[in-house]
Amino acid sequence: MSNSFDFKSFKANAIEQLKSGVPLAGKDRVLAPLLEDLLNSALEGEMDSHLDESEREFGNRRNGHMSKQV
Repeated sequence: MSNSFDFKSFKANAIEQLKSGVPLAGKDRVLAPLLEDLLNSALEGEMDSHLDESEREFGNRRNGHMSKQV
């Protein structure tokens, strides 16, 4: 992933949100940034292990960037 997760700032922000009464789970809640980073990392790892070397070299054929033949 291009961006690394900053746990120290997440922790400080989470503590402040919890003190102010923000719930843990749900959209725009305390754990949302952590869960987002975790899921994105897992999906990236899944794709890395799924694609072989030649597929990584040529990219995804089905991403809509190929010209269509009629």
